Amino acid sequence: MPNNDLSIPLFTESFERDIAWLNAVDGSIGNGKIIFVYGFERGLSIADLLELYPNHWLFVYEPDEQLFRKAVTDYDLSLLLGHPNLYWLAVGDSQLDMMFHMLSSYMMEDLVFIALRKYLTDDMSMLREVKGKFQEYRQNFMIDKHTEHRFREEWTRNFLYHLSDVLYTPSIERLFHAFEGATVIVVSSGPSLQEDIECLKKLRPHVLIISAGSSIQALIKHGIQPHLAVIMDGHPVNKKIFASSATREQPLLFTSSSYYEISDQNSTEKIHSIMKSDAVSQYFLELSKEELFISPTETVAGTTIQVAACLGAKRIILAGQDLSYPDNKFYADGIEHFAAETTNKKVQEALKKSAKCKGDI
Repeated sequence: MPNNDLSIPLFTESFERDIAWLNAVDGSIGNGKIIFVYGFERGLSIADLLELYPNHWLFVYEPDEQLFRKAVTDYDLSLLLGHPNLYWLAVGDSQLDMMFHMLSSYMMEDLVFIALRKYLTDDMSMLREVKGKFQEYRQNFMIDKHTEHRFREEWTRNFLYHLSDVLYTPSIERLFHAFEGATVIVVSSGPSLQEDIECLKKLRPHVLIISAGSSIQALIKHGIQPHLAVIMDGHPVNKKIFASSATREQPLLFTSSSYYEISDQNSTEKIHSIMKSDAVSQYFLELSKEELFISPTETVAGTTIQVAACLGAKRIILAGQDLSYPDNKFYADGIEHFAAETTNKKVQEALKKSAKCKGDI
C-alpha cells in the first residue's frame, strides 16, 4: 500500500462497549453458529462478539484496507487476531471471494449477517451488495459441489484412463494461435441449429467449424464434417453420440474429463486438453495451472469457445446456441442420444419463462 499519513483520524468506533448495537445483534443471532461481520475498525466490537458468543465462529470482512493498516499500526491486536473463534479475516475487495469460499465450505446452517455501526450508518448500499454477492457465490458453490459429488468417480476414472493418450497427443497449448486471424463457428445442439445448416454448408470452405459435444450428430446427418470435434462430458452417454463411424472421422479434441472410450475409439488426429480443475493429471504430468489454457465451464460450448480463442480466432460465431426452448424443442434434428420422452419432459418441467432466444449466424 502507498505510505499514506497514518496520523489522520479514521476510526469512529468508541472505546466504550456499544450496548445498543450489541442488543440489536443479539436479536439477529438466532440459531446460526457462523457470524459474518461486515467491518473490523480497531477490533473492539469484534472482541465484544467473541466474548459474548464463545460458541460461534466469526468471519470478518473489513473493506477499507487503509483503516485496517492503521489499526494494526496503532494497536497490538495479536491476542484478538489469534483468537480461535476469529475463524477468518479478509481485508479489501481482492480477498472477498476467498472469504466467500471459506464461508460456503463451513456453512452447515443459516448464516448470521451483521455489520458494525460505522457501516450501518455510512454504507448500507455496499453492505447489501456484498450480501448479494455472497448469496450468488454460495448458490454457484453448491451447484459446483453437487456436480462434483455426482461426477467425481467418473471424472477421476477419465483423468486416469486418459493419461496414456495424453502422453502421445499434442496439447491445445501447443497449437496456440496456430490459426491466427481465422473465423471459427462454434456449433452447439440447440433447436435453432436447424435453421443454420444451409448457411454452414456454404461457409465451411471459408471458416473453421468446431462441433461442441452432441452437435456432431446433427452436422454429420446433414453432410457437414466439422474441422474439429470437442468433447468434455464424462458420461457414458457419449457412446451414443459417437456411435457411428462417421462421427469419429474428424480430428478430436478431448478434455481430460471427457468419457475415455471416445478418444480410445477415435483413430484419426487427436488433441488433448488438461483442464485447470484436473488436479490428478496435473500431478502425474508435473503441470501447473498457469501452464494450462482451458478452464472448466458449465457446458461444452464454453470449452469450445476457449479452444477457438486458443487457436487464435479473430471472430467466434455461435450457431445452435439457444437460451430457451424455441418451438418447445430441446435439441436440433439429428441429435438422438436422449430419448424423445426424456427431452420433452425436461421442456415441460422448465421452471422459468423467457422470450424465445434463438441463436442465428
